[in-house]
Amino acid sequence: MESNFFKKLKLVSGNVTVDNLKICAYIKMGLTNKQIAQLQNVTDRAVIISRNRIKKRLKLDEKEGLSHFIGSL
Repeated sequence: MESNFFKKLKLVSGNVTVDNLKICAYIKMGLTNKQIAQLQNVTDRAVIISRNRIKKRLKLDEKEGLSHFIGSL
């Protein structure tokens, strides 16, 4: 069963991947990049790159923060 959070993300951009959804869920939980990196077994830099890619997929402005956007869903 999908949560409303994932449904809303998919409505905004239908081309988000499963990994993108995981990172968005971690951001929604309030985890830091370092904590997400440890959970995903990747570097901090890889998380930052993923966040930037997610921002592009969601077509967010450069000024609009991903954490703020996700928090508002």
